[in-house]
Amino acid sequence: MAKKFVEMPNVIETHGPGKHPYRTVGNAFTALENFLEQAKNNPNMPPVPNLEGSSCSRPTDEARILKLDEPAKTLTCAARFWHPIKNRAGTVREAAALQSYPHTYEFLGDLTAQYKQVGNAVPGRMGRALALAIGESLRYVYKEEDEAEEGEQDPVQASEGTPEEEADEKKDDSMEE
Repeated sequence: MAKKFVEMPNVIETHGPGKHPYRTVGNAFTALENFLEQAKNNPNMPPVPNLEGSSCSRPTDEARILKLDEPAKTLTCAARFWHPIKNRAGTVREAAALQSYPHTYEFLGDLTAQYKQVGNAVPGRMGRALALAIGESLRYVYKEEDEAEEGEQDPVQASEGTPEEEADEKKDDSMEE
C-alpha cells in the first residue's frame, strides 16, 4: 500500500505573551556568563573554548545589534552580530550560546571557520522541537493508516482458508489420488 504524504500542521504560535516565554539574547548570555563564572572559580573544570571574537567595526545596520530582551536574529555564517552592551562584536562562544550549543562544545579551525560552523548549524533546541513535531505528525498518519487497514482484509489472506479448512482440503486431495 502506498503511503500518503504527511501533511504538516499549520504553524501554531507556541511562544510569546500568555504562552511559553521566548529564550532571549539576555537569557542566553546570562546563562553563559554564569557558566563562565563557575568555570573561573572551579580549577577542576576544563577551560571554556572559543571565547575570542571578531575585530569587526560597529555595524551601520542597527538590525545587526542584538537586543537583550528579544530572541536573537538568525545567525548566519557570514553575518557577524554586535553585542548589545559591550560595544564589540559577539564572540564565537556567544553565538554558540544563542544557538543552544553546550557551553563546553569546541569549534575547531580559524576564527572564520568557527563562526561558519555556528552560523551553518540548526540550533539544537529548534532541531529537537522540529523532530518531535515531525514524529508526532508521522505517528498520527500511521495510526490513521493502521486503523484503516484493520478494517480491510488482505486479498491474499481472504483467498486462504482457516487451518481446519486447509487440512480438509489436503484430505480431499489425498482421497482423490
